[in-house]
Amino acid sequence: MESRRDALKIMLVTAAAAAGGATATAVDASIAEKDAVARFAGRPTEQGPVPWTLLRPLKVGDLLGGTWRLAAVGSIVKGAVVVELHDLEGQQARIHVCAREGEALGLASTPRLDLMLMNGGDGSTTSAEHLGRVVLGLAALIEQNEEDAFKAHPALGSLMTHQERLSAYKGSPALS
Repeated sequence: MESRRDALKIMLVTAAAAAGGATATAVDASIAEKDAVARFAGRPTEQGPVPWTLLRPLKVGDLLGGTWRLAAVGSIVKGAVVVELHDLEGQQARIHVCAREGEALGLASTPRLDLMLMNGGDGSTTSAEHLGRVVLGLAALIEQNEEDAFKAHPALGSLMTHQERLSAYKGSPALS
């Protein structure tokens, strides 16, 4: 396992340096994120492997919107795929990719999925514009990959809507 961590560390440092002007703090923050990345790195959990096809061609460490990085993508756990984003200033954002039925509920959506920003609010909390643009970009990418992803990862059909998750897991850390 140590060699995987070393390789991940090298990739994160290289990606941060390639971004240009990366401070030591940003590099240290990226290295500290390796544990969060390793937590989801293709390991099967509750329902199969991580559905990377949804986010193709992105990979962990890729820069999104100039300041946010894709930190981790989880497999389906408690009805959602969790996408973790970290910015160069240490902020974190967790996007829960849930099934969509009817009207879109998330910060962004596709015909089949809602992308819910889990920021501790009740849906009325204003999201930072730059983060909103990143989430909209993720939704556009996911929409392009949706059909292939559902074929490659049949477990995506078991995603729950956000409302179903609220009912089933109220008070659970799964909703954070």
